[in-house]
Amino acid sequence: MSHQRIARAGKRKKQRIFLLIAVLLVFLIGMGAFLAPKIIREIETNLYPLEYTEYVDKYSEEFGVDKAVIYAVIKTESGFRPDVTSSAGARGLMQMIEDAFHWSQQRYGTKEPVDFDKAFDPETNIKYGTYILKLLYDEFGENDLVFAAYHAGRSNVIAWLENPQYSKDGVLTDIPSDTRHYINKVNQALIMYHKLYDL
Repeated sequence: MSHQRIARAGKRKKQRIFLLIAVLLVFLIGMGAFLAPKIIREIETNLYPLEYTEYVDKYSEEFGVDKAVIYAVIKTESGFRPDVTSSAGARGLMQMIEDAFHWSQQRYGTKEPVDFDKAFDPETNIKYGTYILKLLYDEFGENDLVFAAYHAGRSNVIAWLENPQYSKDGVLTDIPSDTRHYINKVNQALIMYHKLYDL
């Protein structure tokens, strides 16, 4: 075999290997493009789950609060962990403090007061947490103010709305940073719940 034939055979072998690698890369890129959206959706649905749907559905309907808002608040407040207690003493899925828990029962017309330990019970927590959201929507009417009041307390939001340092013409213009951060987190979760699910 001549030196030229050996060189041509080696060149053809390299071309076949290159072609095989190119076909394999195109296949892998195609598979990646096909699988990437599914993988991303799987990650997103794990980060933004639908849990306690029976209670969320029930109290969303009873109080007229968007399911996505309830899920977004639960995701932000507790990450769907019913046994969580904050450093401020807030409990359960929707992180209710004792005063708000009892206030919501009083406003709801609960005949026999429910002990604060029941705030760890998912149904009880979602019921009264959603009722508080309903009351805040009735009073403030829009997401950012409702989320601010849920986080910082309605009396603080009322005071901010009356204070020109924080408000202009009844619109909050300067929200304290920790509350602004909370509002942003709930709004981000709300966007994701609307994007991922038909809520």
